[in-house]
Amino acid sequence: STRSFPWVMKTILESGKDHSVIRLDVFPGKRCLITSKKKAERMILVIDGKAEVFISQKNRILKRGDGHTVMNNSAIRIENIGDDTLRLLEVGLFRQH
Repeated sequence: STRSFPWVMKTILESGKDHSVIRLDVFPGKRCLITSKKKAERMILVIDGKAEVFISQKNRILKRGDGHTVMNNSAIRIENIGDDTLRLLEVGLFRQH
């Protein structure tokens, strides 16, 4: 299923009890927030575009092929700093116990 917002288009590619795979299309100049709850972690991978990622008061530039893991109970803000749509894959892993 796909949901569209003014800043991002979110497509759930796969969802199970212990994982999810989501494609995020972040529009130029826009931002999104990725959070990881207790008993979960999320990995992001840049498919296309250029992102500035803000993690704990630090920023980092990610481009095609770069990734980052969002650990339990944390969040990162991702901003599309390119001229084209930023495409990301987000893989969530959930612990059952």
